[in-house]
Amino acid sequence: MEGAAGAPLRLVRGGEGLRFRREDDEDDIRAGYDPERAHAGMRAAAGAWTALDAEELKVCISRGREEGTGPLDDES
Repeated sequence: MEGAAGAPLRLVRGGEGLRFRREDDEDDIRAGYDPERAHAGMRAAAGAWTALDAEELKVCISRGREEGTGPLDDES
């Protein structure tokens, strides 16, 4: 284990593999997570799309899927 410092630990049992990481990993996406701040952001964003026309959005999404990526207003 000493030579594997920082590496995930992999256990295999009955053909099923499980991977474990140390909680103090620097790349842990949950490091510094603040649930109250996340909830405050969601509350602040709630209702932001109320003026959006749902049917127009669906048309734009369908058109984008057919035409591929890029600006929708580019006629070139």
